[in-house]
Amino acid sequence: MSMCMRGRSVACEEDPLDCHRRARPQSREKNDHPTRRGALRVFDNRGLRVRRANYRGVVNHGFRRRSAWICQRLVPLSVAVVTGGAKGIGWATVRSLAREGAIPVLFDRDRSALAEAQEALTRQGIDHFAVPVDITSESAVDGAFEQVVARYGRVDVLVNNAGIALRRPTVELPIADWQAVVDVNLTAVFLCCRAAARLMIPAGRGAIVNVASIMGLSGGGLYPNVSYQSTKGAIVNMTRALAVEWAGQGIRVNAVAPTWVRTDLTTRCSATPSCWTGCWA
Repeated sequence: MSMCMRGRSVACEEDPLDCHRRARPQSREKNDHPTRRGALRVFDNRGLRVRRANYRGVVNHGFRRRSAWICQRLVPLSVAVVTGGAKGIGWATVRSLAREGAIPVLFDRDRSALAEAQEALTRQGIDHFAVPVDITSESAVDGAFEQVVARYGRVDVLVNNAGIALRRPTVELPIADWQAVVDVNLTAVFLCCRAAARLMIPAGRGAIVNVASIMGLSGGGLYPNVSYQSTKGAIVNMTRALAVEWAGQGIRVNAVAPTWVRTDLTTRCSATPSCWTGCWA
């Protein structure tokens, strides 16, 4: 006796893969199948297609070779803009994209850090483009994307990584500090998403990744940081809204919510051992 793929214990001498294929529900409409709507097909090591909800299992269960193959097929030669790309998570993202064969475009307002990043990429022979830009300025953002189009003709990927944090108790937070965080963490993300989408929509494809934070989901707790937590929470819902709005035009919009990462943004906290102890607990 064996368990048939249909879920009944029967005497089954059929090949399980053939049984699985017959048991799989068929689409009612000819064009209703997700793979016919342009969805990515992912397979495990047995050749069975993995449902979208289980894509993570392709990596978690050790089927890394095919996952890497997918990445190598999708990323190479993509023109990928990374805001805040000269330092921290942004710089790590730039290097990861470059390793996979993408053409990284660095947006950053720190000219010295940008120059160092350019030097490192040049030493490795990586095709790249660096644009010093204040992404809180609408005209500067539009101009920066125009420069990218003039050089490469397109933008395939946008990673909205740039962000700041001004940690103060809420009752002591000046409106100027609140506005500064909102401008960088929220308004700049909107400006870059809009500029990128204006290029991606005519092309019928594109990918946007917004870097939110675990603080935008949990509300923090280690110290008061209401402006940062509020803007990162807003990024999560902005991502949902844009994903729904642009899905039919071939643009994928997603967000990631990192937890604590040792970067320049966390240097003050790293100087306080008790703070790091709480972070890693």
